[in-house]
Amino acid sequence: MNKSIFSEYLNNGLERIGFPIHLNCEKTELFFNYIELLESYNQKFNLTGIRTSEGIIEKHFIESLLIYPNILTSDIYMQEHGKMKRIIDVGSGAGLPGIPLKIIMPLDSFTLVESTKKKSCFLEQVGHSLGLKHLEIISDRAEKIGHAKEYRETYHIAVSRALAKLSTLIELCIPFLKTNGIGVFLKGNNISQEMEDANSVLQALSAKIENISPYTLPYSKQQGHIIIVKKYQPTSLVFPRKVSKIGKHYQ
Repeated sequence: MNKSIFSEYLNNGLERIGFPIHLNCEKTELFFNYIELLESYNQKFNLTGIRTSEGIIEKHFIESLLIYPNILTSDIYMQEHGKMKRIIDVGSGAGLPGIPLKIIMPLDSFTLVESTKKKSCFLEQVGHSLGLKHLEIISDRAEKIGHAKEYRETYHIAVSRALAKLSTLIELCIPFLKTNGIGVFLKGNNISQEMEDANSVLQALSAKIENISPYTLPYSKQQGHIIIVKKYQPTSLVFPRKVSKIGKHYQ
């Protein structure tokens, strides 16, 4: 896909979902360079199962950017207007949703957590090639670094996409957040059971679901939900637990 077609497909898709800004030439160029890197590395490493440029634009870039308006309108973001925010992407994989959000939010500090070495090395290359500032890549497990003082309860916002069921996401992400911080999670269309299963973990980690909003992707019409979870008290030092216990046995 050439750059002109890429730009039209991306911006037209964002316009269809009511995205609040039109990407300028600089940001479109960054997304184009990102997809070139992703497609190139994907030939050697299985970074994503989506093989078409159109699929990557819609399912990876546009879907990731659905999080952006929810961040902008959150209380914690608006209360500290003009100040650098700390945002963590847990289980970033090939950089999703973290890299698309970082391109849109260049002044904020992003940490991308990815335990698979080949993927974290790719993320380092993306950050270097795109010249992204205030970007940290951590090649380690979230349940481990969630107990490290330099990361625990230091972030305003945690994001994640297609990583795990909701109860697991909550236990992994909430310990990173400051009090009143939020987790913004992209989930699929069928979430009723996950919502029910998350009740006990929400109580245990002093958090609550603030909002659930459905979305429809612009081209495939695939549907999903954005779930916002707010933390209202410091997290018990028990959490996050070992991987064998995460997501279960909260009572």
